[in-house]
Amino acid sequence: PTRSMLLESLQETAQEGRVQAFMNSSNSMWAHVLASVTAFLRVQEKGLVEGDHPWATLARAEFYMKRGDVSQALHEIETLKGRARSAMEGWVVHARERLIVEQAAQLVEAHVITSIASLL
Repeated sequence: PTRSMLLESLQETAQEGRVQAFMNSSNSMWAHVLASVTAFLRVQEKGLVEGDHPWATLARAEFYMKRGDVSQALHEIETLKGRARSAMEGWVVHARERLIVEQAAQLVEAHVITSIASLL
């Protein structure tokens, strides 16, 4: 996925992560409804929010993705625990795939530059 696709996906998935952060151990429909309402009513923090609670972590991840820093956004998401982390698992897979592609492209670029330099 492109960086813009990852950002869009993160923003969508993070909302479910916020809901899951408010879930208790119950898997009842009412617990999910209550968590959804609570997540909706809570002011969504943005930027480099301090703290280790899930909504702060998700805010920092979105901050880094908006700046194109997939690696740092992934690092933030990987610190999540429990249900919030589980909700983000699909995004984590896509972010890792993107980082692998970027690293491969950097290796190819370095090889091409080295090959050209050796011809001169």
